[in-house]
Amino acid sequence: MTILAIVPTQREFEALVGVFSETGVETLERTIGRVSALECYGGSLLVSQGGLGKAQTALVTQHIIDHWEGISLVVCAGTAGALLDALAVGDVVVATATIEHDFKSGIPGRPLPLFKGDAKSLSSLKTAYRTRGHSFQVKFGPIASGDETVVNPDRAAEVRAATGAFAVAWEGAGAARACEFSGVPFLEVRGMTDSANELPEDFVAAIDRFKFRGSSGKVNLALDALPKFIAMNGSSPMQMVEICPSMDYLERAYDDSSYGGFSKRPYMDIIVPSTIDPTMAPPGKHVMSIFVQYASYDMPQYGNQDEQRDAFGNAVIDTLTEFAPNLKDIILHKQVLTPWDLEQEFGLTEGNIFHGELTLDQLFFFRPVPGFADFRTPIRGYYQCGSGTHPGGGITSGPGRLAALEILSDRK
Repeated sequence: MTILAIVPTQREFEALVGVFSETGVETLERTIGRVSALECYGGSLLVSQGGLGKAQTALVTQHIIDHWEGISLVVCAGTAGALLDALAVGDVVVATATIEHDFKSGIPGRPLPLFKGDAKSLSSLKTAYRTRGHSFQVKFGPIASGDETVVNPDRAAEVRAATGAFAVAWEGAGAARACEFSGVPFLEVRGMTDSANELPEDFVAAIDRFKFRGSSGKVNLALDALPKFIAMNGSSPMQMVEICPSMDYLERAYDDSSYGGFSKRPYMDIIVPSTIDPTMAPPGKHVMSIFVQYASYDMPQYGNQDEQRDAFGNAVIDTLTEFAPNLKDIILHKQVLTPWDLEQEFGLTEGNIFHGELTLDQLFFFRPVPGFADFRTPIRGYYQCGSGTHPGGGITSGPGRLAALEILSDRK
C-alpha cells in the first residue's frame, strides 16, 4: 500500500526533498504515466508536485491513482494562510474537512462542497501529537480551498464565516475531488506561512522609506610575499593596518563618493590573516583582506559593472602602493567587491553590510521602523533578528539575543 503526497509548488517540493536528504531517506525518481514522482521508503510513499490550482492538482492526483496500483491515502501538503488569530507562522493545520469556498453552483442555499479528512489518519495524528513534544502548534479543523489568493482582512473574514475554516489554501479541493471519484481516502495538511491578510499600510510605507545605500567594498589579494610598509621601515605587518593619515584625508575620501562615485584615495582597514594562521595560504604566500570606504552602490560614470569594479579595485591598489611600494609586484590574484557585488553575492540590499544605514533616523526605537522596534512584526509569530534591527550591525549578536528574549517572553 502506498501513500501519495501531493505538494503544489516547486519550492515546496524541493523543501520536502531537502528534508529527505538531511534525514538520510533514500529516494528513487519515478515516471508514473506522464507524471514525475519520488518513491521513498521502498514504495510506501510517493511524492509528486501537483501544481498551482485545483484543476491541475486534480489532474495530477487522478493520473497517479490511475497509473500506480495500491494508492491507499492521498495527502495534500503545503503552505497556507491562517484564518485563526491563535495560529502563528510555523504552526500546522490538519484538515478535518476540506471545504471548496469558491464553488459557485448558482443554486441558492446549496452548501459548499465538503470533503472529510480520513478518520483513521486523523486519529493517528492526534495520538502522535499528544505523545510527542513540538515547538509549534498543531490544530485539527477545516481548511478552505479555492483558486483565490486571500490577502484582504475583509475577504479572510468572509471565508472564515462561510466555512469555519482555520486556514485557507488553493489546491486541496482538487485532490479531494479526485480521491472521492476514485474511492481513495484523503487528508490535507498545511503549514502556516502568513495570516491571510494585508500588512498595515503605515508599516509598509515605513519599510519602503528604510534607507540602505551601501558605502563600502572589499578587495582580497593573494600575495607572493608580505607587503613592506614605509611607515614600518620596510618591515611587514603582524595583524592590522589602517590607512587613514588624517581627518582631511578621511573627509576627502567621503566627498569623492558622496555624489555617486568612489574614493580616489580611500580609507582602508587591512588584515593579513595568514601571518596568524599559515594554513590560509601556501608556504611563503599570504592573503590580504582590505575593507574599503567609500564606494557607492551604482557608479555609472565608470561604465558597466565590470568597468566599475576594475576602476574601484585599481584605486585601492594604487593608493595602498603609496604606503607599501612592493605591493603591485607581489599580487598573484585579486578579488574586488563593490557594493553591487555584495548585493549579488551575499544578498546584502544595495551592498549595505549593516542591513540598513546606521543613521540617527534608523537607530534605537526607529530601527527598522517606529512601532516595530521590539523585533515583532505585523505577522504573528514572525520575528526579525538581523542587523536591520536594534542595535544594528557590527557582529555583536545583540539583535539575535534581544529578539530571542522577546520570543521567549511571548511563549510564556
